[in-house]
Amino acid sequence: MKIPKSILIDPDRNETYGAFAVAVSVIAFAYSPNFGQILILAYYAVWLPLLFVDYRRFTWRLSTAWLPITLALYVCLSVFWSQAAGVSARAAVQYTSHIVCAYVAARTISVRTLLVGSLIGIFVVLLYSLKVGGYALDIMDGTVNFVGAFGSKNQVGFFASLGIFSCLAFLVFYRRNWLGFAWTAPIMLLSVYMLAIAHSATSVASLPAVIGVVSLLTMS
Repeated sequence: MKIPKSILIDPDRNETYGAFAVAVSVIAFAYSPNFGQILILAYYAVWLPLLFVDYRRFTWRLSTAWLPITLALYVCLSVFWSQAAGVSARAAVQYTSHIVCAYVAARTISVRTLLVGSLIGIFVVLLYSLKVGGYALDIMDGTVNFVGAFGSKNQVGFFASLGIFSCLAFLVFYRRNWLGFAWTAPIMLLSVYMLAIAHSATSVASLPAVIGVVSLLTMS
């Protein structure tokens, strides 16, 4: 059975695979310290094989990606003047592979697919943290805050605020109907709840700016 290339690399037709890949990436970014190599390998597995599906798509107009290519080259060359060449080499491989994955995603994923995948990934991330539970005492103000599976209230707050932003962006730009509200309502409610129990001042302070950005983009 031959799988059409378009359902993997065409931004107009790869909504299902693209959303899955983005969701896996969000989960990997959140919980790779918890689960280690499994999530890291899953992250690489959803992006790097696309290079071999149609390499011409990624080599065409490669010069437009000169900035990430320069960054990857600099990171690799840093091995030669590093006092810990082994550590630098490992970090160089990690950074370069991440840049390649980001480049592949930029060439294959539409903004709508990015939002859908992000919403799914954020929902899973927050739901898992809620299931794990976990509270920690803030020695600065004496309050007890929800830290979830992260062990950090700011991490919980970051993903919660990102969930709110993604929900607003999806509703404003793509789904201004009851179906959009029904689909994003659970994610929005969970994000708001997690932000409230995390007591992350940083994330709460950034929320008005996030809403302001969405409002400005709507008016433009």
